[in-house]
Amino acid sequence: MKPKDDEKQRAIAQATFELVAQTGLSGLTMADIARAAGIATSTLYVYYPSKDELISQLYQDAKTVTAARIMEGVVPGLPYRARVRRAWGNLLRHRLDQYAEVVFQEQYYNSPWFTEGNREFSTRLMAGFFALMEEGQQQEILKAVPIPLLTASLVGSVRETGNLIRTKVLPDATMPTLHINGKETAVDADESTPILWALRDTLGMTGTKFGCGQALCGACTVLLDGVPVRSCTTPISAAAGQKITTIEAVGQDRVGRAVQAAWVKHDVAQCGYCQSGQIMSATALLKGTKKPSDADIDAAMAGNVCRCGTYVRIRAAIHDAAKTLA
Repeated sequence: MKPKDDEKQRAIAQATFELVAQTGLSGLTMADIARAAGIATSTLYVYYPSKDELISQLYQDAKTVTAARIMEGVVPGLPYRARVRRAWGNLLRHRLDQYAEVVFQEQYYNSPWFTEGNREFSTRLMAGFFALMEEGQQQEILKAVPIPLLTASLVGSVRETGNLIRTKVLPDATMPTLHINGKETAVDADESTPILWALRDTLGMTGTKFGCGQALCGACTVLLDGVPVRSCTTPISAAAGQKITTIEAVGQDRVGRAVQAAWVKHDVAQCGYCQSGQIMSATALLKGTKKPSDADIDAAMAGNVCRCGTYVRIRAAIHDAAKTLA
């Protein structure tokens, strides 16, 4: 399929989901969908000869994504209750992230347009989840009731929780929470997201720089419980329960202030791009080593590359900061 076709298909799907969430499935027309998608109705009919075929295909596409999302991280090595909690949390996160799409699936599933073929398709996709429910019954953790009833109960609890979060009656506890610069901050990102992109893209904290994306240059350095780490490859899951300090707050304590003052005094920065990472590593060094030698400095700063070659000034600034702190 051509890129323009892909764009149109995405527009058609999104328009359909949003219209169903707003006005329901029963009154939906092909003309409504085409208008919302920004295409001609005749073009829509080229892709889908009828409304039935359109909603059937969209359901299959959406259900495939949902089924995969539910079982993310639900691995056999985890205790049973942990797997169920993960699946429930995945369902809730998906509902919050893709609300219109989920509403479309629910309305279609309970509509007269829902086909037996799609019912069988859905059952096949959800086999892993159903097996999880059956395992709970075998272990006598879940009640011995029909699996569809058990599933409906679990999905219903997700729906109600999602509604309470959407209306702000409950906080969104599904988002990872990071301790950044002295504050607990909810981050709307997957736990596998590198800290760098959570800081820059989600929270708008752009002091931490992207350099290489492979933990080789040090431009992205932040402190994790005082230890310098490369945030471009460190997932936010690795920061759970730990304190992140970024360049925005490094000057809030005595050591960070001394490093920043020495950087200014020795005019360390040239282009300046790598300097936030350099300052974070230097601060970590001086917190642990009060009077570092040249060898100590070279070892601590080895992971921070300066393409402008300001290494001599960096070393001098660190020695100067150490004297100030003595």
